[in-house]
Amino acid sequence: MKPAIVALMAAICTALPAAAGDERRLVFGCICDDTQDLRDRQGLVIDYLASVLSDIPGLTIDSARLPDIPAMSAAINAGKVDFVSETPLAAWGIIDRTNAEITFRERRHGVTAYHSLIIASEKSGVKKLEDLVGKVVAFEGPGSTSAFLFPLSMLRGEGLQTVELASPSDPVPAGKIGYIFTHEDGAAARYIADGKAVAGALSDEDWASPRAEAQMARVRMKVIAKSEPLLRAVTLLRRDMDPALKARLITALGNMHDDPEGWQALRDYNRVRRFDRADEAILADMERMRVYYERVKDRVG
Repeated sequence: MKPAIVALMAAICTALPAAAGDERRLVFGCICDDTQDLRDRQGLVIDYLASVLSDIPGLTIDSARLPDIPAMSAAINAGKVDFVSETPLAAWGIIDRTNAEITFRERRHGVTAYHSLIIASEKSGVKKLEDLVGKVVAFEGPGSTSAFLFPLSMLRGEGLQTVELASPSDPVPAGKIGYIFTHEDGAAARYIADGKAVAGALSDEDWASPRAEAQMARVRMKVIAKSEPLLRAVTLLRRDMDPALKARLITALGNMHDDPEGWQALRDYNRVRRFDRADEAILADMERMRVYYERVKDRVG
């Protein structure tokens, strides 16, 4: 089959594809909200893999859009998704439910790790996490690792109790920290500046963004807690894939950064610089992340 025809067949699907006859299929899973997001994030990677693996008879490569971790896990267990990219705490949620294994670390935005920060206004008098009891904290959203799950794990690690509020004006129960969701990237600084929250969580990348700097010009803010290095993202592969096909996929992904076409596809896929094959050090980093996952797995997925 000609590469151009294979690339054409590597269509972006909005539902789980069903295998037909002896056709061989690779499915790149995505936990995302809409088809356009799926196409933007994965399309060129799929086209590249279709070209590199075009010598495999009958192979098609598709994407499957799933709404959440339980749905993704069910698809992996059913053999309908072969590989998926996720942040570390979400990845542990999938690993706990499936036979997926950590195969790559992704260098997104040129880095392998970043930090989660909890910030507060200087005039609030908040100096440490314990000072947040009785106050409102702004988190990004239920699916955010750096701006919700990891900060929540940091709070729980200190023995602090939290409760989700419907609005910033809701009373905070005695002895607890109230939190609200902004549903907007890097909006914690604005919520603090607007008086909707005393503190908030965001990544160190968002902290250094012009948007955060603009809000900090209105209200002086400070970092009251900084996480240890948090892995940017990992790629999981279904453990029981066809061994030969799995080996070809691993080689193709691992070599993408050395191929000009592969490098460009990576740049358009979450600005990934390369896939680093998981070694002992990377697996050890993921084990560190599991400690944080265990504290918040009731909120993962």
